[in-house]
Amino acid sequence: MKEYNVEENCDLAQKRLLECHTAVCILPIVENGDILLISKLKDLSNQWDLKLPYGDVQYKEQPQEAALRVLLGETGMYTNKIEPIGIYNSKGSIINVVYLFSATNLTDIKKNFTLVKDTHIITLSPNRFSELIREGIFNQEAGIKAFTKFYLSAR
Repeated sequence: MKEYNVEENCDLAQKRLLECHTAVCILPIVENGDILLISKLKDLSNQWDLKLPYGDVQYKEQPQEAALRVLLGETGMYTNKIEPIGIYNSKGSIINVVYLFSATNLTDIKKNFTLVKDTHIITLSPNRFSELIREGIFNQEAGIKAFTKFYLSAR
């Protein structure tokens, strides 16, 4: 297993080197307050899978840097306002720690951004997004944690 820089208690200034697998999950919020999601066609079924941007923290990369990279790579969006909102300790997964971030003040810097085939970027209101969670349609654990942590602490 590789060594990754992991910050405890979401204090990105305090670093501790641990042996674990870390990832980031970003809750992107567009100007009108809607949530930006990635919709992908599931393999061998005609159902769509909704996800928040999510990806691994690379070797010697800070979680905040990873969050910016993942947001840009999966959506073509950049932000100068990315905020840590919590840490999710994943149980029963190869990912040990998932850093949760919110991203506001989004800028579309890849105007001709090409998504993977059968992938779309969509936006949903927070109310509609919470309905999809309740209905079991949106089931990304880290995404649910990011959404609930952000809206429970912000309200």
